[in-house]
Amino acid sequence: TIAAVSGGFVIPGSAKSQLIHAVDWLPTLVTLAGGNWTSIAEEDGFELGDGMDVSAVLQGDRSPREELLHETHPSDGVHGAALTVGKWKLVKLRKERNTLPGWYLPVSVRPDTQHSLACSAPPSDPDPDQCTKQWCLFDMEEDPCEIHDVAESNQDVVDRMRERLAEFRAT
Repeated sequence: TIAAVSGGFVIPGSAKSQLIHAVDWLPTLVTLAGGNWTSIAEEDGFELGDGMDVSAVLQGDRSPREELLHETHPSDGVHGAALTVGKWKLVKLRKERNTLPGWYLPVSVRPDTQHSLACSAPPSDPDPDQCTKQWCLFDMEEDPCEIHDVAESNQDVVDRMRERLAEFRAT
């Protein structure tokens, strides 16, 4: 998520590489405004879901969020699945009737975009089926641009994260 917050809450010129989800913005902004975000649900009957106050991240602390569910469905028949836990991101995409690409160059390494990530060189001939037949695992600390799949050498991590996705699917 890219966002801008001002008003003395952010260290000027800083950038954060932490796990923050869009559902965290409401609790965070209410807290920064001096409110009690947990009372919103009680007073208004508003469902906060899994949102967390991450205002401390803006001052340089670690995010309280240890995992981030990007997408999952009750079956593999829709879009795909992605989960980030700590430094690991697990991805599997669904390729429908060979019309949707599987893995493709992330925005951060496309020649027509500007970015602030330090990315390694992308493959000269990316595999359009990557992450569609097998699970892909990316080390987001070493490879924030998701170029190098490390699933094969980290099968234990893949297995644990697939179990966690199964737990999400069951809810």
